[in-house]
Amino acid sequence: MACTTVSVMPRHDYWFVEFPGKNLGPYMSKSMAVTVATNEALNRRRQGQQAKVAIRSETGDAELEYCLCAEFKRHGGVS
Repeated sequence: MACTTVSVMPRHDYWFVEFPGKNLGPYMSKSMAVTVATNEALNRRRQGQQAKVAIRSETGDAELEYCLCAEFKRHGGVS
């Protein structure tokens, strides 16, 4: 199963959350966008899908990625 990336990206002083089929935002702060992205990734995990959160630069390069797959395998999943 492919791991879906939920990306947080800055554009023109705002933050956006992007993943296949959806673009969310704009958000006024990076922390709000990261919260939304994390919730979206957790929703996918609850549906049995693999997901990770990626923080990207304005050019689209990944600055930080956190895959939820290994974390939830270790702790027995999300209830």
